[in-house]
Amino acid sequence: MKSCPRKSSASWKTYLFDGFILLFPLVLCFIIIQFIFNFFASPLDSLIQALFPNLPLISFTSDLIAFAISISLIMLTGYLGRLWILSKIWESIHQLLLRIPVVRKIYHSSYEVVSTLLREEKRGFSEVITFPFGDTNAYAIGLLPRRDISTEHHLPILFPGTPNPLQGFLLFVDEKEVHLSSVSVDKALKWTISIGTTPLG
Repeated sequence: MKSCPRKSSASWKTYLFDGFILLFPLVLCFIIIQFIFNFFASPLDSLIQALFPNLPLISFTSDLIAFAISISLIMLTGYLGRLWILSKIWESIHQLLLRIPVVRKIYHSSYEVVSTLLREEKRGFSEVITFPFGDTNAYAIGLLPRRDISTEHHLPILFPGTPNPLQGFLLFVDEKEVHLSSVSVDKALKWTISIGTTPLG
Protein backbone atom coordinates (compact mmCIF):
# COMPACT_ATOMS: atom_id res chain seq x y z
CA MET A 1 0.00 0.00 0.00
CA LYS A 2 1.48 3.33 -1.11
CA SER A 3 1.65 6.11 1.42
CA CYS A 4 0.54 9.66 0.53
CA PRO A 5 3.13 12.47 0.60
CA ARG A 6 3.32 14.29 3.90
CA LYS A 7 2.28 17.90 3.25
CA SER A 8 0.84 18.86 6.62
CA SER A 9 4.15 20.08 8.04
CA ALA A 10 4.84 22.39 5.08
CA SER A 11 1.25 23.63 5.05
CA TRP A 12 1.04 24.84 8.64
CA LYS A 13 4.42 26.56 8.34
CA THR A 14 3.24 28.37 5.23
CA TYR A 15 0.00 29.43 6.92
CA LEU A 16 1.92 30.60 9.97
CA PHE A 17 4.28 32.68 7.84
CA ASP A 18 1.44 34.17 5.77
CA GLY A 19 -0.50 35.03 8.91
CA PHE A 20 2.56 36.69 10.42
CA ILE A 21 3.11 38.75 7.26
CA LEU A 22 -0.52 39.88 7.26
CA LEU A 23 -0.71 40.69 10.97
CA PHE A 24 2.70 42.32 11.38
CA PRO A 25 1.75 45.69 9.79
CA LEU A 26 -1.45 45.84 11.87
CA VAL A 27 0.37 45.04 15.10
CA LEU A 28 3.10 47.53 14.27
CA CYS A 29 0.53 50.26 13.59
CA PHE A 30 -1.21 49.47 16.86
CA ILE A 31 2.09 49.68 18.78
CA ILE A 32 2.95 53.02 17.16
CA ILE A 33 -0.51 54.49 17.87
CA GLN A 34 -0.37 53.25 21.45
CA PHE A 35 3.09 54.73 21.95
CA ILE A 36 2.05 58.14 20.60
CA PHE A 37 -1.15 58.05 22.63
CA ASN A 38 0.62 57.19 25.90
CA PHE A 39 3.30 59.81 25.16
CA PHE A 40 0.69 62.59 25.23
CA ALA A 41 -2.00 61.14 27.51
CA SER A 42 -0.13 61.29 30.82
CA PRO A 43 1.24 64.86 30.46
CA LEU A 44 -2.14 66.10 29.24
CA ASP A 45 -3.88 64.49 32.20
CA SER A 46 -1.56 66.28 34.64
CA LEU A 47 -1.86 69.56 32.75
CA ILE A 48 -5.67 69.50 32.66
CA GLN A 49 -5.83 68.61 36.37
CA ALA A 50 -3.58 71.57 37.15
CA LEU A 51 -5.47 74.06 34.97
CA PHE A 52 -9.03 72.79 35.49
CA PRO A 53 -9.16 70.89 38.79
CA ASN A 54 -12.98 70.95 38.88
CA LEU A 55 -13.45 69.74 35.32
CA PRO A 56 -15.47 66.51 35.22
CA LEU A 57 -14.14 63.48 33.33
CA ILE A 58 -10.55 64.77 33.32
CA SER A 59 -9.11 61.41 32.35
CA PHE A 60 -11.57 60.98 29.49
CA THR A 61 -10.88 64.51 28.23
CA SER A 62 -7.10 64.04 28.26
CA ASP A 63 -7.42 60.68 26.51
CA LEU A 64 -9.66 62.22 23.85
CA ILE A 65 -7.19 65.05 23.20
CA ALA A 66 -4.26 62.61 23.12
CA PHE A 67 -6.13 60.44 20.61
CA ALA A 68 -6.85 63.47 18.41
CA ILE A 69 -3.18 64.51 18.54
CA SER A 70 -2.08 60.97 17.66
CA ILE A 71 -4.37 60.80 14.61
CA SER A 72 -3.25 64.28 13.52
CA LEU A 73 0.44 63.31 13.72
CA ILE A 74 -0.19 60.15 11.72
CA MET A 75 -2.09 62.11 9.05
CA LEU A 76 0.69 64.72 8.93
CA THR A 77 3.26 61.96 8.50
CA GLY A 78 1.21 60.50 5.65
CA TYR A 79 0.87 63.91 4.00
CA LEU A 80 4.61 64.61 4.18
CA GLY A 81 5.37 61.10 2.96
CA ARG A 82 3.01 61.57 0.02
CA LEU A 83 4.76 64.82 -0.91
CA TRP A 84 8.12 63.06 -0.77
CA ILE A 85 6.88 60.17 -2.91
CA LEU A 86 5.35 62.55 -5.48
CA SER A 87 8.57 64.53 -5.66
CA LYS A 88 10.52 61.31 -6.28
CA ILE A 89 8.05 60.26 -8.99
CA TRP A 90 8.35 63.66 -10.70
CA GLU A 91 12.15 63.50 -10.51
CA SER A 92 12.10 60.04 -12.11
CA ILE A 93 9.85 61.26 -14.93
CA HIS A 94 12.07 64.32 -15.41
CA GLN A 95 15.20 62.18 -15.72
CA LEU A 96 13.43 59.75 -18.06
CA LEU A 97 12.33 62.52 -20.43
CA LEU A 98 15.87 63.87 -20.52
CA ARG A 99 17.10 60.47 -21.77
CA ILE A 100 14.68 60.06 -24.70
CA PRO A 101 16.61 61.17 -27.84
CA VAL A 102 13.90 63.16 -29.65
CA VAL A 103 11.79 64.24 -26.70
CA ARG A 104 14.67 65.49 -24.56
CA LYS A 105 15.47 68.42 -26.87
CA ILE A 106 11.89 69.74 -26.80
CA TYR A 107 11.40 68.97 -23.11
CA HIS A 108 14.72 70.44 -22.02
CA SER A 109 14.04 73.62 -23.97
CA SER A 110 10.54 73.99 -22.48
CA TYR A 111 11.77 73.17 -18.98
CA GLU A 112 14.48 75.82 -19.17
CA VAL A 113 11.94 78.41 -20.30
CA VAL A 114 9.58 77.64 -17.43
CA SER A 115 12.25 77.41 -14.73
CA THR A 116 14.08 80.54 -15.87
CA LEU A 117 11.30 82.90 -16.91
CA LEU A 118 7.97 81.88 -15.42
CA ARG A 119 8.84 81.19 -11.80
CA GLU A 120 8.25 84.21 -9.61
CA GLU A 121 11.31 83.68 -7.43
CA LYS A 122 13.63 83.55 -10.48
CA ARG A 123 12.02 86.11 -12.74
CA GLY A 124 14.20 89.07 -13.66
CA PHE A 125 11.76 90.72 -16.09
CA SER A 126 9.43 93.43 -14.92
CA GLU A 127 7.62 94.74 -18.03
CA VAL A 128 6.84 94.06 -21.67
CA ILE A 129 7.89 96.66 -24.27
CA THR A 130 7.54 97.28 -27.99
CA PHE A 131 10.45 98.48 -30.08
CA PRO A 132 10.58 99.68 -33.73
CA PHE A 133 11.69 96.87 -36.02
CA GLY A 134 13.85 98.16 -38.86
CA ASP A 135 12.61 101.01 -41.07
CA THR A 136 9.07 99.66 -41.35
CA ASN A 137 6.03 100.28 -39.18
CA ALA A 138 6.48 96.90 -37.52
CA TYR A 139 7.29 96.51 -33.84
CA ALA A 140 9.17 93.81 -31.93
CA ILE A 141 8.08 92.64 -28.50
CA GLY A 142 10.76 92.63 -25.84
CA LEU A 143 11.14 91.95 -22.12
CA LEU A 144 12.50 94.65 -19.87
CA PRO A 145 14.66 93.43 -16.97
CA ARG A 146 14.73 95.13 -13.61
CA ARG A 147 15.46 98.84 -13.74
CA ASP A 148 18.45 98.53 -11.43
CA ILE A 149 20.54 96.79 -14.12
CA SER A 150 20.01 99.41 -16.82
CA THR A 151 22.76 101.77 -17.99
CA GLU A 152 22.55 105.53 -18.52
CA HIS A 153 19.90 106.29 -21.18
CA HIS A 154 19.99 102.70 -22.44
CA LEU A 155 17.95 99.68 -21.39
CA PRO A 156 18.87 95.99 -21.79
CA ILE A 157 15.99 94.38 -23.67
CA LEU A 158 15.57 90.67 -24.31
CA PHE A 159 13.83 90.02 -27.61
CA PRO A 160 12.62 86.44 -27.17
CA GLY A 161 12.77 83.90 -29.95
CA THR A 162 9.95 81.52 -30.83
CA PRO A 163 9.07 78.89 -29.78
CA ASN A 164 11.98 79.07 -27.32
CA PRO A 165 12.30 82.58 -25.81
CA LEU A 166 15.84 81.80 -24.63
CA GLN A 167 17.00 81.63 -28.24
CA GLY A 168 16.31 85.34 -28.75
CA PHE A 169 18.85 88.13 -28.52
CA LEU A 170 19.75 90.83 -26.00
CA LEU A 171 20.23 94.46 -27.03
CA PHE A 172 20.94 97.74 -25.25
CA VAL A 173 18.53 100.22 -26.82
CA ASP A 174 17.81 103.91 -26.39
CA GLU A 175 15.18 104.29 -23.70
CA LYS A 176 13.46 107.01 -25.77
CA GLU A 177 12.53 104.42 -28.38
CA VAL A 178 11.10 101.97 -25.89
CA HIS A 179 7.32 101.90 -25.49
CA LEU A 180 5.87 100.19 -22.42
CA SER A 181 3.06 97.71 -23.06
CA SER A 182 0.10 96.80 -20.87
CA VAL A 183 0.62 93.11 -21.66
CA SER A 184 1.87 91.04 -18.73
CA VAL A 185 5.16 89.12 -18.87
CA ASP A 186 3.29 85.80 -18.54
CA LYS A 187 1.03 86.50 -21.51
CA ALA A 188 3.91 87.72 -23.66
CA LEU A 189 5.90 84.55 -22.95
CA LYS A 190 2.93 82.28 -23.60
CA TRP A 191 2.28 84.13 -26.85
CA THR A 192 5.91 83.68 -27.91
CA ILE A 193 6.07 79.99 -26.97
CA SER A 194 2.80 79.27 -28.82
CA ILE A 195 4.16 80.99 -31.98
CA GLY A 196 1.45 83.64 -31.79
CA THR A 197 -1.48 81.23 -31.51
CA THR A 198 -2.64 82.37 -28.06
CA PRO A 199 -4.29 85.76 -27.33
CA LEU A 200 -1.80 88.47 -26.48
CA GLY A 201 -4.22 90.87 -24.85
